[in-house]
Amino acid sequence: MSTPEDYFENILKSDLIDEEFIDGIIENKLNIPKSNFKVILVLMTSATKPNENYLGLVYRTKIKFRLLDTNEIRVVDVILKIAQETAMSLNELNVYYREKIMYENVLTKFEQIYFDKLGEKVRFGPKMSMFKYEPNPIVVLDDLKAEGYAIVDRKACLSLELSKCFLAKIAKFHAAGAKVLQTEGMLHDCLDRKSTNGAKPDINNPLSLAFARMHDEFIKALRSYGGCDEYADKVEKWDRDLLATDYLYECKPMKCGLRVLNHGDVWTNNMMFKLDTNEVLLIDYQLSYWGSPAYDILAFLAASVHDDVKVKHFDELVEFYYQEFTENLRKLEYEDSIPSLDEFKDDLQEKGFIFAGFLEYLFFIKSSTEFSLDMLMNGKDEKVLQEVHDGLFQDELLIKAVKTWLPFMNERGFLDIMIVREDAEKSS
Repeated sequence: MSTPEDYFENILKSDLIDEEFIDGIIENKLNIPKSNFKVILVLMTSATKPNENYLGLVYRTKIKFRLLDTNEIRVVDVILKIAQETAMSLNELNVYYREKIMYENVLTKFEQIYFDKLGEKVRFGPKMSMFKYEPNPIVVLDDLKAEGYAIVDRKACLSLELSKCFLAKIAKFHAAGAKVLQTEGMLHDCLDRKSTNGAKPDINNPLSLAFARMHDEFIKALRSYGGCDEYADKVEKWDRDLLATDYLYECKPMKCGLRVLNHGDVWTNNMMFKLDTNEVLLIDYQLSYWGSPAYDILAFLAASVHDDVKVKHFDELVEFYYQEFTENLRKLEYEDSIPSLDEFKDDLQEKGFIFAGFLEYLFFIKSSTEFSLDMLMNGKDEKVLQEVHDGLFQDELLIKAVKTWLPFMNERGFLDIMIVREDAEKSS
């Protein structure tokens, strides 16, 4: 099985990243014609740690060049996101094309609406300077680390203060989307999950089968933790179709009809903070889609907030987001009815399977065992695969997190929301 390092070597030996490609980055990002510069040095290093790149390989790239008319030496810092086999096999998700649309059109439109309406300069993410689709999709973005932004440790997650910083920013993003939807519609078909390739993925594809295996391994692990059998009994009754397909493709609006453009993948590795000012920007817009804001908020609370904070301050964070969101809707002159706080909370409860589902995918965030989606999807050696799953679900940090969540989730009814309807009716 090929490793990310092997894949990187293959990329460098191919013509995927050649002189023309590097020159094009400078031309597009700095608007300097090729005739006026010469590249001196290109340095590429991995921009992610183990377990932190799932749909692509991410490289921090520093390009040093000389201006021919002045002999001035300059440096440009960019991020290259390169699709690997796993992402390219998930064609129904259309992840790289969607990200191109987001960076090329949507983010600038959302930022412009705040400037036009309120005179406010808002930034939602890095700028894209180049996109190459064939033979492998490559997205070239500003390197936010070079601007002083950093990613918070995925295992520790966010404090209450940083959680509110993020919620304030995503509230602006959601409000801009709600307003744009009124005036311009969905902007692009790829942002409507219901129309992506016309159907949900086959539940027997490698990704769905890998998730089904993870579900079984999680239940087995729960029963080994001690004192969790009551919770394991409920998880064992969860709707597997919901986990395998609807979890990615569910995109209902609120009952009042309100829809926003969800980022679609809000966790700590997809947000970068400038910690001296607490400014936050979002990255990785590969899964963005129209739907209720509950999807982003529940995913954020599950995947990004420190375990103790999410349990103790769940309602406070929900209400903080609601106030920020509705205030921005009013400022942007949103013309439809604005839901009440009770309506918003009811919507969160209805869509609570998003929050619940993250429970068994916590290993993406907490575990120290090295793995890749490709390994989980296509691993042929059963002994090795079992060792990987055992390592993922027996990590002490993960066990502590699961045991912190479970009583809270059970009390709030989140463990019951994915129970198949027949079993739910029998137990009522």
